[in-house]
Amino acid sequence: MIRSREEIVARVRAGSSLAGETFEGVNLDGLSLAGTDLTGAVFTRCTARHTRFAGATLEDASLAGTDLTGADLTEAALEGAVFEGAVLDEAALDDARAHVLNLTGASLKLTSARRVDLTGALLRGADLTSADLTSATLSNAVLEGANLTGAVLEAAALDGADLSAATLEQAVFTGANLQRARLANAVGASAAFGRADLRGAVFDGSGLTLLDFTRADLSGARLSGCALSSAAFEGASLVEADLAGADLRGADLTGADLTRAVLRGARLARANLTGARLGGVDLRGERIERARLSRVDLTTTKLAGAALIECLLEEVRAEGVDLTGCDLTDSTLSGAKLARAVLARAVTRQTSFEGADLREANLRGLAATLANLRGAVLERADATGAVLDDAALDGANLRGLRAERATFAEARLTGADLTGAILRAATFARADLSHANLDGCDLREAILDGADIHRAAVEKADRRGASTRGTRATDPERARAEDFKPTPPVAAGKSGARRA
Repeated sequence: MIRSREEIVARVRAGSSLAGETFEGVNLDGLSLAGTDLTGAVFTRCTARHTRFAGATLEDASLAGTDLTGADLTEAALEGAVFEGAVLDEAALDDARAHVLNLTGASLKLTSARRVDLTGALLRGADLTSADLTSATLSNAVLEGANLTGAVLEAAALDGADLSAATLEQAVFTGANLQRARLANAVGASAAFGRADLRGAVFDGSGLTLLDFTRADLSGARLSGCALSSAAFEGASLVEADLAGADLRGADLTGADLTRAVLRGARLARANLTGARLGGVDLRGERIERARLSRVDLTTTKLAGAALIECLLEEVRAEGVDLTGCDLTDSTLSGAKLARAVLARAVTRQTSFEGADLREANLRGLAATLANLRGAVLERADATGAVLDDAALDGANLRGLRAERATFAEARLTGADLTGAILRAATFARADLSHANLDGCDLREAILDGADIHRAAVEKADRRGASTRGTRATDPERARAEDFKPTPPVAAGKSGARRA
């Protein structure tokens, strides 16, 4: 047993081994033990503040409870050593080899541990506040309940690591490998996981907020029930990720890949999913409000019965998609590709389909009061029994449309092309059909009371049994005003030339 500093100095100078020695109550502060063999040594009630252990061998040594503030352990061999409860604040462990090192409850605040190898190490409850672990290896390490506030683990290897209940406030994991890592019940705000590999990671029940997952790979990750409001997932991969019940309100998922992800019960209000991939996602019966889904490919997304209220769905691809019973109230689907889509019994009050392609779509029983379908293509669509009262269909392509018993009361169809449309028993009361083309239309038993058919092509329409009370035909004065072409002004000088 060694109890004095002088004895240590003498042994070191003599080149004697200190392996297996016991140090009790010795002050090692500032001492240089660089390169010394301390394998299996035991340090009891010792202090080693700013002591140099660079390149030393401390394998299986015990420094539990030792104060190593500012100590230099760079390139030291620490495999199997015990630093439980030790103080390593501002210490240097860069490039140290520390497999299965026990740092349970240790304090490593502001410690530099770049490229340290802590494979399988125990850091349960350790305080790593503002520690630098850039490119460190912590594969299968246990950091349960550890404090990583402000810690930097950029490009670190944490595959299989346990970070359950850890505090990750403003921690940086940019480019880190966290495959299969466990982060259940972890807490903290503003942690950065940009470009990190989080495949198969578990976040269940975590209280992490304002997270940055930009371009991270979260394929197969479990984030069910997580508070992810306002999180950044731009360009991230969430293929087959479990987000059931997650709070994603206000989250940025621009360009994210959510193919076959589980979003059952997830809250997506105000989320930005512009350009995201939602192939194979089941959103049936879900309610999403004020979300952005422009340019999203929904061709394999399940949406029947979903409520997409006040959502931005411009230029979405949804050809042949089943939207039966969906509520799209106040949403914008301008330029959407909805050919052959099924919107039977859907609610689209004040919804904009301006310029959308709805050819051959099933619109039976559609509730589209005040909807905007200007310039939309509904060629050969089936709108039997649909309600389009007060809707705007100016310039729309309705050729071959089937809309028996549909109602267009007070709708605006100025310049619409209804060539060959089947509109039997449809209602156009007080509708504006001026300049519309109704050649070959079946308007039998239709109600055209009070409709404006100024300059509409109706001569070849079948109007047998139709009600036309108060129908307004072409207005000559209005026609003259429409045909008026002002005389172009005479250029200066030309009139003078004629006078000459």
